[in-house]
Amino acid sequence: ILFFQMPLLPELWIRYGGAIEALWRHWGVCYSKERLQSVQDTIASPQRKGNTVAALGYYRINILPMLLTKAPLSFRNHLSSFIAWFHGLEAPVRIETHVQEMYGIKDLNDFRARPFGMPVLQLVGDSDGCISPGVFHSSSDIGKSRFRHGNKVVVVKDAGHFLQHEQRREVSDILVHFFHETDSVK
Repeated sequence: ILFFQMPLLPELWIRYGGAIEALWRHWGVCYSKERLQSVQDTIASPQRKGNTVAALGYYRINILPMLLTKAPLSFRNHLSSFIAWFHGLEAPVRIETHVQEMYGIKDLNDFRARPFGMPVLQLVGDSDGCISPGVFHSSSDIGKSRFRHGNKVVVVKDAGHFLQHEQRREVSDILVHFFHETDSVK
């Protein structure tokens, strides 16, 4: 996940270096050539650059703002110069401004502390090769003040990181049940 925070290299790896297959094999539990080709066509296709950015954006929005608020000024300055060079800008940009504009975040300090305004459902595969199910359980304990409307963690059996593909029926049933449950809370 930290690799995905870098500019340009993750995009190149996804487009040209076999990232989808490597991640599918290491993070998932049910590798299939047909499914892999479908994901590859959706995320890594040069005609669909926005899909690559969106797929990486999910990982970047969860880590990058936190790293930037804690990073030393010298690191932020170097990163700022690199981003300016990469985008062909004459002067370095403030890295905080770049991230705020890129993700629509008004206040980086407030972003990580802001409570959720609705119930939260976190799904994780029991064999996730990317994020351990324990991370989700600790987040529900630590973040009680952020999850004012409740936080439910569900571990899906026989699933990895791509649980919506690996256990479609079970994930669909969990989502439908959660939406019915939270709809009645209103």
